[in-house]
Amino acid sequence: MVKARHIDITGLCFRIGSFVMEDVTFSVHRGEYFVLTGPNGSGKSLLMKLICGLQQPLSGSIRVNDHLLDDMPPWKRHIGYVPQDGVLFPNRTV
Repeated sequence: MVKARHIDITGLCFRIGSFVMEDVTFSVHRGEYFVLTGPNGSGKSLLMKLICGLQQPLSGSIRVNDHLLDDMPPWKRHIGYVPQDGVLFPNRTV
């Protein structure tokens, strides 16, 4: 039995300064655990920002539950992202 894809990333490319992320392709199937590891500066956080819509890829596609997210604004994606520092609005106080 083939499991349904939950997250499908195909040919994702992004450039910021001298850093280039090129042709990132992977799928996460429903019920699977997925761990993203790598050294500092390898693009882990950037990949999460691309999936959440906080950055726009140069090319490639992002699908979640078979919905294409490429032109969907971040607030309609219903995907959360909390960076390690935890500072979402540094100019605000509690």
